[in-house]
Amino acid sequence: MDQPGAAPRTGGGDQVRYLTLLLSNRMLLGIFFGQFFITAITGFFLTWFPVYLVQERAACPF
Repeated sequence: MDQPGAAPRTGGGDQVRYLTLLLSNRMLLGIFFGQFFITAITGFFLTWFPVYLVQERAACPF
């Protein structure tokens, strides 16, 4: 806890070290990229793909 008269710590070096540790963790990077691509694919199927199907289905005579 804070001591009277103690100088506050900025912790800038600690944040860089923690960020380096996080980015060097292969499992965390796999989860990050997996979530990114799942979100991108979900966005594709929820937004662009239905519009494409409706437009192409309307143009198709059968």
